[in-house]
Amino acid sequence: MNKHEWIKINFTTLKHVFLLLVVTTFGSIIALYSIATTDRQLWKPTAAKKFQILMYNEPISPDYIRFMKLGLGQENCSNCDVIEQYDGQDTIEYDAIVFTFNRIKLTDPVFKRRHPEQLYVWHTIESTSTVLYFHHSSMEGYSGVFNLTMTHRRDSDVWTPYGTIPEIKNALREKFSPLTPEVLNEVVNRKKSLVVWVVSNCGLTLGAKRRLEIVNELKKTKIGSRLELYGSCGEFWKSFKTTKSGYEKMNSIIQTHKFYLAFENSYHCRDYITEKFWQNSLLNAAVPIVWGPKKNEVLEVAPSGSFIHFEDFKNITELADYLLYLDRNDTAYKEYFSWWFQPNEDIGPLRLCKLCAILNDNNRKPQSINYFESWFYSNEHGNCLLKQL
Repeated sequence: MNKHEWIKINFTTLKHVFLLLVVTTFGSIIALYSIATTDRQLWKPTAAKKFQILMYNEPISPDYIRFMKLGLGQENCSNCDVIEQYDGQDTIEYDAIVFTFNRIKLTDPVFKRRHPEQLYVWHTIESTSTVLYFHHSSMEGYSGVFNLTMTHRRDSDVWTPYGTIPEIKNALREKFSPLTPEVLNEVVNRKKSLVVWVVSNCGLTLGAKRRLEIVNELKKTKIGSRLELYGSCGEFWKSFKTTKSGYEKMNSIIQTHKFYLAFENSYHCRDYITEKFWQNSLLNAAVPIVWGPKKNEVLEVAPSGSFIHFEDFKNITELADYLLYLDRNDTAYKEYFSWWFQPNEDIGPLRLCKLCAILNDNNRKPQSINYFESWFYSNEHGNCLLKQL
């Protein structure tokens, strides 16, 4: 199923309490909603309205909320305020409420008292396999509850990628400005090491176990000790603190290496391309070696020739030989940075900016997602949900 299956719900002007029964496909009644008396016209998008978006969750890190708010304030999403955490306030006042996937309790009052034109948004940036096997999220009873999805998957209503090429290039200009062939030569000349990987999840997920096996195999090739591991899974056993100075130290180490192992903790999960690719690799001018997402899905968001995909090689030895070839050939290596000098494509609003744009759409109609679990799990690649790789 490539699209959501929608149920369009038409509400008449409400003057009294309206009870909405949401029935699952199994025929059982899941929830009873009490919708408060409100004048519908007050909720219609207008040019003068300042929309309120509530992040219904525990406190969010400043870095994460800044990431989610990227683009807010632009012309198409300039009239939305984001309330960064729920502290017991009356949720009926908000135009949209974003629910973090692993903190949802359908018994909470917020699900029993809502306005018919409020947008309830289901949010995650975890892979499908992690949501299912690590968090054990069954999503039973979700049918008809949420209006929009906000995830890293491109089939979501509100696409929330970990990064984009325009965003990375803007950040690179701040770091290495200007982006010219001469600056690229200087960046490459400062690289004295070959491959690096920073990792702390040594096996909490099936993909995490498999990627560690691959790395151990890679160390047995001619690359050997030129592959350096940092974090609790590596021989250096240096975990960087989650502080500004800690990240700066990590990035400074990555920048001295030609390649970074952008190995995800999940295998072939739809569009799961994380900070390992965007921030750890591209933003540090290290060529990402990608394992986890399918190559065609990486090509949907990143230029051809900006990364090396693990599955392009017959075996580990062939990959190792290719990396050593690039190490000896600066001209071939620098071709992986040709995207620095290419024009950007217009991606459009993302994350909370996209949600704000939806709120501003005068033509939007009330809608809810039916068969939620089927969309998220059944519309996933089979390899992603395997219990053994």
